[in-house]
Amino acid sequence: MYIINILFTSEVLPVSNSVTRWRFAPAQATPPRQRPSNGRRRWCSALAWYRPGRDAVGAAAADPALVAGRTQRWMQVAAGRMRGGRREPGSHNAMNSNVQPTGSSVPPSGTRDPRSRRRWALGLAIAVAIALRLWHVYVTRDMPTVRHLIGDAAGYYEWASRIAGGDWIGHESFYQAPLYPYVLAVAFKGFGVSVWSVRILQSVWIGLAVWCLYLGAARLFNRRCGLVAAWMLALYAPSVFLDGIVQKASLGCLLLCILLALLARAMKPSARVAILAMGVMTGLLVLTRENALAWLPILGAWVWFARTGVSAKSRCLRLVTYALGVALVLMPVGVRNAYVGGQWSVSTFQAGPNFYLGNHRGATGRYRPLVRGHETPTFERHDATM
Repeated sequence: MYIINILFTSEVLPVSNSVTRWRFAPAQATPPRQRPSNGRRRWCSALAWYRPGRDAVGAAAADPALVAGRTQRWMQVAAGRMRGGRREPGSHNAMNSNVQPTGSSVPPSGTRDPRSRRRWALGLAIAVAIALRLWHVYVTRDMPTVRHLIGDAAGYYEWASRIAGGDWIGHESFYQAPLYPYVLAVAFKGFGVSVWSVRILQSVWIGLAVWCLYLGAARLFNRRCGLVAAWMLALYAPSVFLDGIVQKASLGCLLLCILLALLARAMKPSARVAILAMGVMTGLLVLTRENALAWLPILGAWVWFARTGVSAKSRCLRLVTYALGVALVLMPVGVRNAYVGGQWSVSTFQAGPNFYLGNHRGATGRYRPLVRGHETPTFERHDATM
């Protein structure tokens, strides 16, 4: 191209000594091009490679058939990009593979799209998390505490068995967090009453927790942080252990990861559905961990201040939506407790015993039953109401 430019931009000029020499005309400065609009940018990136002068000397000397054929094929590629990147079968092979569109978002041949690499890394983290926990369930199948449940595990298992047997309402106010036994009851109805069904279910739903944790961290920080957080949860040894036993910690982890994803989504301008779901998830977390009641005002403040530059009316509407989501979960529980037990409580009524266990004169920071030897949930309830 440089030689062709020389041949067609040079001119012969005489000099005083009657000797003829070549003098080259300086290239004209190209005025700055305006940035195309969003609607035209993809078309420009798809067609910017083509100039008739690249294939021949000037537009007049170019082959019209060649120009028309290439233009038509690249117009099909550009139309496919405008539809979301879908191309006609064989359209790329029909074009010159040595020519790459200038400014195109298509990666060069032999390279992988970064988004594809992130998807593979996230999918691998989910698969590793599930496989690791299933392997832990298998190798601990003969543990005595798995074959013979004790403590809270025995209480949850017995309670879930009664619910699965038809006692869905109960006869007393909730003393322990009720959501986990009800989830176990649903699992018993679907997969049979066994410890194996609980352990396998908890090992599988951790994949959803890993994915939600990635979404929350990626939206709050960046995608790299999301992948790091997802892999940390997938390989976290305490999580592997707790997902293999009958305890509510596994369900609490799942709900917390979903809540983080919704919390990050609530920062968007039109996120009323996400805010409503965030309130519902907070209520479910309260029914799993009673101390999550302390999060209600904190998350409400997040909903209020997450969006900047909005009117007070919009902030109030977001806050009311969040409160409505919480009420949809906790109000039926309060009505149920008042109906069967005569005590209004939106979750449980063991706040007093728990406060005493952690703050009485002889408290050491460790769990001690109200009465020595009464560590089971049945004795705890009876001792607390004496």
